[in-house]
Amino acid sequence: MKRNSKLLTGALAIIMTLMLFTGMAAAATTLQDGEYTIDAKAVNSSNGTPSMADTYIQKPVKLQVEGSKINVLLTMAESDIMTDLAAPDSTGSYIAAEIVADNKAANEKTYKFSVAGIDEPVTLEVVVAAMGRTVNFNLEFDKATLVSTTQKPAAESPSASTPIANPKTGDNGLNAGMAVVGLAAIASAITYIVYKK
Repeated sequence: MKRNSKLLTGALAIIMTLMLFTGMAAAATTLQDGEYTIDAKAVNSSNGTPSMADTYIQKPVKLQVEGSKINVLLTMAESDIMTDLAAPDSTGSYIAAEIVADNKAANEKTYKFSVAGIDEPVTLEVVVAAMGRTVNFNLEFDKATLVSTTQKPAAESPSASTPIANPKTGDNGLNAGMAVVGLAAIASAITYIVYKK
């Protein structure tokens, strides 16, 4: 009987782990086609402290979503100091971000690059001309600040900017998380009862 209860306990532990990871995976944010703004911050890629690059990034940053592709439009000031921004491609290799605007009078450039999503930080590379070297930083998105800026027909809405108070996600994140925690609690209780018997 002890061996059977140990097997059952192990099986339930595996099931709870799978349920937890499934719940986390379901929480990925999905965005409808359109244009958005979102706050983002640059942090040190090795220790999570604020990065020097953060002072050069204009906020909020812009997102352009078409199909499953999310493009980030990132404007950086002092473009003579922070130059040659690069972002990882799907293989993890860094490629130069496209320069979509170069305002020499304001000494700023707007770069365009793709990201897989806004749930995880993206690690970027930038050349710091004064130091003569390339540095990395993580760009972290604040999903709570996501705002749709897609123009809507005048009859539908007079406002061009619509706050996304609760961004559309693939799940209803809180509900899915609570369901996973509830199921894990039930499975734990069953495991405890079976083990005691």
